[in-house]
Amino acid sequence: ARCHDHKFDPVTQRDFYAMASFFNNVDEYGLYNQSDIVPTPSLLIPTAAQDGLIAAAKKRVASLEASLSTQQGLTPSTSPKKMFSPGRPGLTGRYRLEGRNGTQLPNSAPGFTEAASAPAALQSTPGVKGNGIQLDGDHAISLGQTSRIARHIPHTVGMWVYDERVDDKTMIIFHGSAGTDVGFNGGDVTVTSGRIMARMYRHWPGNAIAVETKHRIRPKEWTHLTVTYDGSSRASGYGIFINGVQQETVVVRDRIWKGTGTHAIQIGERFRERGFRGGKVDEIEVYNRALTPTEVSWMSRGIPAEAPRTVDELAESDIAAYVAAHDEKRDASRKDLTDARYAVAAAEDAIREVLAMEEMPGIRPTYVLARGAYDAPTTPDRLVTRKLPAFLPQLNPTTKPNRLDLAKWVVSPENPLTARVAVNRFWMQLFGRGIVETAEDFGVQGSRPTHPELLDWLATEFRKHNWDVKRLLRVLALSSAYGRTSNVTKLQRQQDPENKYLARGPSGRLSAEQIRDVALSISGLLDRKIGGPPVSPYQPGDLWRETNSMSPAYHESIGTDLYRRSVYSVWKRTSPMVNMLAFDAATREVCTARRPSTSTPLQAFVLMNDIQFAEAARVFAEKTLSEAQPETDPRTLLKQMFEAAVGRLPDTIELKALGSLLDNQLKHFAEQQGDAKLVASVGRYPLKMNIKRDLVAAWTMVAQAILNSDACVWKR
Repeated sequence: ARCHDHKFDPVTQRDFYAMASFFNNVDEYGLYNQSDIVPTPSLLIPTAAQDGLIAAAKKRVASLEASLSTQQGLTPSTSPKKMFSPGRPGLTGRYRLEGRNGTQLPNSAPGFTEAASAPAALQSTPGVKGNGIQLDGDHAISLGQTSRIARHIPHTVGMWVYDERVDDKTMIIFHGSAGTDVGFNGGDVTVTSGRIMARMYRHWPGNAIAVETKHRIRPKEWTHLTVTYDGSSRASGYGIFINGVQQETVVVRDRIWKGTGTHAIQIGERFRERGFRGGKVDEIEVYNRALTPTEVSWMSRGIPAEAPRTVDELAESDIAAYVAAHDEKRDASRKDLTDARYAVAAAEDAIREVLAMEEMPGIRPTYVLARGAYDAPTTPDRLVTRKLPAFLPQLNPTTKPNRLDLAKWVVSPENPLTARVAVNRFWMQLFGRGIVETAEDFGVQGSRPTHPELLDWLATEFRKHNWDVKRLLRVLALSSAYGRTSNVTKLQRQQDPENKYLARGPSGRLSAEQIRDVALSISGLLDRKIGGPPVSPYQPGDLWRETNSMSPAYHESIGTDLYRRSVYSVWKRTSPMVNMLAFDAATREVCTARRPSTSTPLQAFVLMNDIQFAEAARVFAEKTLSEAQPETDPRTLLKQMFEAAVGRLPDTIELKALGSLLDNQLKHFAEQQGDAKLVASVGRYPLKMNIKRDLVAAWTMVAQAILNSDACVWKR
């Protein structure tokens, strides 16, 4: 239906987009760069202790801000015409772009010697004073470690820019950020059709502050651009100046949290972004504080930072800030304020953050997209409103429907679909097959229910008991259908090979995750800790890099993290865990309601050779041998191992096969000590040194056979 109408399908294309419009109102970027930066919209979930820490940190910030804003210092009526030197303190970087030494651009700020760098691809060009640099959009001028920006650090960046203006697209003038186009974090200044935007963000657009100028700069002429920021984490902390004049700005975003990282300034280019192609820059200056408007005016007029100035030259509103910049006591207070703001961000960094959905203030229009193409024409006749397909029960027509109304409709008594789908999936989890086999499709092309009355009753009970999942699972697990033996007679196999009519109990291969967790649990390796970040279990080679050379390297976990439950395993959709895929685990590239369940030779190959299972078998064997008494008969140990793994004693045939295998392996490893050493040392779990290696190796082969057996990997 996303693409076009289908002749025999009750869901039309317009129905699809009308339903989609309920979810097309989230203010989000839709992508993210790294897992520790949660995309917005999101919520912070602090503990009581963290709440107290945040409150104390913010209280200290407020106190220091109030202290510094008090008008102490000189005023025009009380001050002599006192000279101050230097004229603009706080200069950390001044790059005239002259005297270029290869790729090095000298820094002439007093006390700072670290040069900037400009790749050889960036050519010199006539500038405002002497030479500037022509930008190509693909290479950046790097200002180095003395010119870093962050949300808690006040700074000023000023430079002459030449906007070539070839189109109305957004271009990077300068930035201090990390990441890629799927999710930057840090700060930047961009130009779009001449309008300047200054941003500081952890994840755009929800976790950010940003302002944009109302008026445009003029194209194809040199313009002095200055951006000041006071470190307050508020949009009001930004100032944008064109040719020394502060510009009217519009607040675009004004809410930011987390993030203590600092980033060096790069000019003219950013990875996978549209750089300042065709633009030029000259006379770059960077300060570690927010300059006053008067000081910005001095800079734009070319007055050197070291030139002494008098108080009478200042605007009255600038005097307190200017005098404070020269006062050592207040300079110390400013540093305390920066530290306090850092403490707020650091306290926020420790708080758990979760994804959320948040409605935009208005309603974003949704259109029927021809052939489902995202860039299809969006004409008025294709505009849709929020509503449900006509063949389903409808929402209250007197309201303007939103996601809450839709959520209430989903679980309303008038809508039978939700409860029926839910109980069918829980049934499938226990019985291996749903009452409706196509658990992902309850439509006319799906399977009909084998027991429609049972499905109706379960759905009604589920809804009547307040959607209690535990109660439902208890009902299913204690049913006579689930409690029957799964042994199948010849007649049952002929008449009902798929057990649709439940004459016998369910049976089926365990899931990929269950098979791995069972092996770890039987061996005693399983780490039962609950919660925490993902872990990286064994994986052959570095498949992440093999499938994508730009991918970060796969870093295998160490210690007990190698043995955590499979639910905690890191999962990369383009390179999932291969031992899980062999057992039909989904790649997670698309939603999968029903996994296939296969039985292939490759699965036996994984259980016998994959390091995770081989190590589990080795440790299982060591555990069995170390707990046994010296006089214990080997056949007794075989029974113990089998029962520990399977939950029952082996029958005569199974015990005989295991005994024969043990005898053969004991003989082989006694003769081949090199093989014994290899088997006994598999995996990172340390070998018990008080057991002979050939003995460990032989019993490891037996343990592998048990873990690989039908009795261990199938539920009956």
